[in-house]
Amino acid sequence: MGGTYIATDYCSSTVWALRPDGTGGYEQAEIGKMPTQVTSIGTTAEGEFYVVNDLPGGLHRVSFAHEEPTCRVERTVRAWGTGTTVDLTLTNTGDTPVNGWTLEFPLALGQTVVSDWNTDLVQLSNTIEASDAGHNATIAPGASVTLGYLAEHTGDSSPPPRFTLGGDACAVGR
Repeated sequence: MGGTYIATDYCSSTVWALRPDGTGGYEQAEIGKMPTQVTSIGTTAEGEFYVVNDLPGGLHRVSFAHEEPTCRVERTVRAWGTGTTVDLTLTNTGDTPVNGWTLEFPLALGQTVVSDWNTDLVQLSNTIEASDAGHNATIAPGASVTLGYLAEHTGDSSPPPRFTLGGDACAVGR
């Protein structure tokens, strides 16, 4: 099947767009967060998009505005046995400097960060908050910073699939 699919996480209210990548997998992009927990998604014959929530109950019409991301993250992964290193290049694709930053992303289940570089990294269960290290706090438009981490894993060495910078979704490279 072709097309773009919409998926949500009930607990976090995060919404993603998914589409086939032509190799049997899917490309994904975080669209944002819903103001309510979504239990069902649907469209009308006219193409209007609706979500339903069960607490407190309601039908909500949803619309989306296309916004270019103001950040991009490129990932380089080296995995072996039960370890992996992940190098990240964070680029400011916006037109204003980023002064002080926190990059948030999920880890695959079973991954635990052992050490990091060029960042002040905190692991909260399977979520990471990577903040600037002081010397790289400002990212000029078009400029990049590199950071990374070493992690142990229990079989899944996959890189983070999505990133947010200051709460806004970043584009993700291969």
